[in-house]
Amino acid sequence: MGKNTVKANSTAVSVSSKFTQADVPTLLEQVNAKIKELKGEESESVRITTGLGPFGLISSIKDPGVLIAACSYIRKKAAAYKELVPEFQDMVKSCKIPAFKEGGHSEEAWEKEIKLQFRSATFEAEIQKLTQIKTELESCLSEDMKLAAKLANISDLLTQ
Repeated sequence: MGKNTVKANSTAVSVSSKFTQADVPTLLEQVNAKIKELKGEESESVRITTGLGPFGLISSIKDPGVLIAACSYIRKKAAAYKELVPEFQDMVKSCKIPAFKEGGHSEEAWEKEIKLQFRSATFEAEIQKLTQIKTELESCLSEDMKLAAKLANISDLLTQ
């Protein structure tokens, strides 16, 4: 049974030229791992739902160049704020000046959001293709395999 490697840009999942239903769980595991790798570890975390100045909602930006500009914008704005803090602190020594926030979020939160969206925009076509493959593979699972997967999910939920 010869192995072929199917490549789509950086997506590479090893598949056999002939596979059976028994191979589906392994293939599904590979596809899920690749999707997680492309999306990044924090892809499931809470996303920012407010706009960033002139850029608007970060999750709607698809152009990587605009995302880099948004990251530059927030870094420069935070740096300017931090530079001015001592000057204002000297004016009123008893006043505690709050940390920098833009739209209620820290510089770090904005950078995380921008980088997640950058990954999403960069790998969007690959993630869509892998998601389609995942759906097809899931439809190939036997009823016993589907039941085992559901029970495993329930077990994971109970142990969290």
